Amino acid sequence: LPLPFPVSIGAGYSRINLNLGEFIRTNESGQEIGRFSAFETSEQFSVGVGLDDHAKLSSGWNFKKIVSSLSPIGTAMELGAGRAEPSAIDFGLMAQFPVFDIAAALSDSRVTITANVEPLLDFTFGYARSNMGDNVKYIEAAQTDPLPRNATIGLSVELGFVTKVNERSWKMLTFTLAREAEDLLIVRKPGGTVEYQSGLGDISFFKHVVRGELSDDDRADLRKGWQLNFGEIVYLRGGSFSESPHFGNRNYSTSGFGLHLNGIFKLIDAVSASPIESDVFAFIRDHIDIQYDHAEYTDHEILGETKFNALNLVIR
Repeated sequence: LPLPFPVSIGAGYSRINLNLGEFIRTNESGQEIGRFSAFETSEQFSVGVGLDDHAKLSSGWNFKKIVSSLSPIGTAMELGAGRAEPSAIDFGLMAQFPVFDIAAALSDSRVTITANVEPLLDFTFGYARSNMGDNVKYIEAAQTDPLPRNATIGLSVELGFVTKVNERSWKMLTFTLAREAEDLLIVRKPGGTVEYQSGLGDISFFKHVVRGELSDDDRADLRKGWQLNFGEIVYLRGGSFSESPHFGNRNYSTSGFGLHLNGIFKLIDAVSASPIESDVFAFIRDHIDIQYDHAEYTDHEILGETKFNALNLVIR
């Protein structure tokens, strides 16, 4: 945008579909009396605003339309649908502080390791508040439930080495350490009423995020993770998820890896004796990326061996 400082705006659309499978209804004798398919979907319209002036500051919003179709309700003679259609809004803030870039702007000189390689040290802070909106009603207004409003706050540090390839930044080798705490902001009162907590809820920023500690009486969840990046080609990852034994007791380790095509093109450019002039190569390098990521849970008797795989085609 043509302003005195660099501002950018972006918008996006995404759709998530969760197929819960087919369910068989039976009577007390075990005879089948019907079948139904359950599913949940969410459509997100997203908008974000970013300021990039050495430090990077951004905020974003998701506007979500949710459909949760869980089951038919009633007898065979009067069959309804256990279906809810709430809407919700997510809001988030992020701030990234590239230490050496800020120092270079203040001193008019850059720290270098060699003529083309510079050190990297970035601190990133993020805060999000999700699922603000309507109650969830499947059948009657008297049986509504609150949306699972969450507060999430996190901090990460990335350090390593970076260079320029055809005027584009290339992270040759980096290590990232991250921590994130999350709390469900719903409080149920003895009379059955529900209230939402304000601010961070039961999250203690210094205890949970900075020190990475979680006590047995803490209601917040704690995630820890690390990532080792080799040339934006291979990513190795590990971490953990922790909950108090009084509030869920899900505690497991995580591991994973990623393979990204775009880093290979940057590597080819970096080691080539002369720049590759092919228009096709330049277009793929600048606009296309194929990413494969794998993750899994371990060290849990129920959730252990749960695996996730993702294949992304990115067009810039």
